[in-house]
Amino acid sequence: GTGHPLNLIVLRPRQTETTSMIDRPQAADIAALDGILKDAKGEPLASFELVAVAGHENLDGKKANLALRGIGPKSLGLREGLKLVNGRWPNPGLGELTVGIGAQRRFRGFSPGDRPFIRGRSWTVVGVFEAGGQAYESEVWGDVEDLKTQFKREFSTVIVRAADASAMDRLVRLIGDDKRLQLEAKPHAEYYRSQNQSAEMMKGLAGMIGMILSIGALFAAANMMYAAVASRKREIATMRVLGFRRLSIAFSFLMESAFVGLVGGVAGALVGRLVFDGITTGTANWETFTDMSFHFRVTPDLMIGAIVQATMVGIFGGLLAA
Repeated sequence: GTGHPLNLIVLRPRQTETTSMIDRPQAADIAALDGILKDAKGEPLASFELVAVAGHENLDGKKANLALRGIGPKSLGLREGLKLVNGRWPNPGLGELTVGIGAQRRFRGFSPGDRPFIRGRSWTVVGVFEAGGQAYESEVWGDVEDLKTQFKREFSTVIVRAADASAMDRLVRLIGDDKRLQLEAKPHAEYYRSQNQSAEMMKGLAGMIGMILSIGALFAAANMMYAAVASRKREIATMRVLGFRRLSIAFSFLMESAFVGLVGGVAGALVGRLVFDGITTGTANWETFTDMSFHFRVTPDLMIGAIVQATMVGIFGGLLAA
């Protein structure tokens, strides 16, 4: 869900923010294009930014790649959902950092007042922010000129706010067709969707593991129901003598198996909700090779789906035994 619907990100073709480079004259040319929304002072809403990668120790004591974003005067206004949890935003030229809450939960030394040593320099943490679960929470933000000096790099990207949807399309064509710039523009939200490879891989892996566990549970249910049938031969014979049909008795066993699956599903869903909902962890973003934090969310829809799946496992597991 990262990225304003009218924001464009400008960078080198087929590159990410961590590898793209745009020099100041190019950035100024982009900001001067017609169709960019103006602020109250009549200045274009365009932000020149740098995204750099630095190794830093995480909470497990291992090195991981930290994403640092150099921001300018317009950066905060181009983003929605930002909220300071503690402290303030960094001032330019002072080596100050404001840390995303996801990065703070993943890396050492990022509480307000800490002085982490990154890329040959001590920085001062002056604040912590959250962004409603957006990708920014995995980043550490500082002044763009500070980061340019320390990392000896040009800008990575230019973020602009288009006046409207038609201006957005026109800006994409203008930037893409300009042979001098050799840059491309794409919707900011689309760029972040393309960064979602790690999450999709994890969801696919989780789905595969879930299917394997369901098959195992199915055999466990079948084993339980075979034992239940074997231990009740006398009761079954008595019911047959009293006139109950085979189908009725089989259906009663099937309902018992379904009920066991339902109870197990409800118990599992409740445990999942209580224990795992809201847990923050992370993995590598394979597009930018930086650490990406994410949250587990056990939603009511997921709980209902899990209960239905567990009930179906109970039904199919008890079918042969019944």
